[in-house]
Amino acid sequence: MWAIGDCAAVNDATSETRAHRPLSLPCARRRFLLATSLLNWKDVPARGFHFNSLGALCVVGHQTACAELRIPFVPGKFLRFSGLFAWLLWRGIYLAKLPGLERKIRVLIDWTIELFFPRDIVQTIDLK
Repeated sequence: MWAIGDCAAVNDATSETRAHRPLSLPCARRRFLLATSLLNWKDVPARGFHFNSLGALCVVGHQTACAELRIPFVPGKFLRFSGLFAWLLWRGIYLAKLPGLERKIRVLIDWTIELFFPRDIVQTIDLK
């Protein structure tokens, strides 16, 4: 593993020159491999690390998002879609990954209020 600035780059085990994108997800998945290697350093030889992305979700606007999800058991194939379903999928995954029931309930209530009462945009005009 080598570092660039404040982002870490993880080398791909299948290629000598290719590194994974400097995201936290490949590093988070690699930590389990590293912990296993450190705990069993006498018994188990070190294994190479290869990261397969599960996909990407991106919120574009009000109730609109785009998604690119990897199709399981089909290497290199992704399912791409956008719109309300991708936005609901993003919200569901975001809510599922929040720690603690209290925080999940607070965010869900905030999102429900936002559906009926959109955010206020206030602009002050300075007339001289």
